[in-house]
Amino acid sequence: CARRWFDEGDLGHLENLGKYVSTMVAAGARIAYARYPTTLWLAIVVITSTLVTTYQIYWDLVKDWGLLNPRSKNPWLRDELILKRKTFYYVAI
Repeated sequence: CARRWFDEGDLGHLENLGKYVSTMVAAGARIAYARYPTTLWLAIVVITSTLVTTYQIYWDLVKDWGLLNPRSKNPWLRDELILKRKTFYYVAI
């Protein structure tokens, strides 16, 4: 992601890099909590894990799958659908 941002200058690649870096931060917090099981580290684990999970779900649905698009000709889906039944997309959301 960093190389592509460097090469292309598209900030979307930095946003994608943020997804991976935030995952490493959450994993690091989990490791720290395993070594030092205090309430503070538990709170950090819960907060970072919640933020990372939310960020990754958003990225998968909106950026990777193109879903949750209010301006699409298919309400809340992407314009071009591969599957014939829209139900599969709504279940995925």
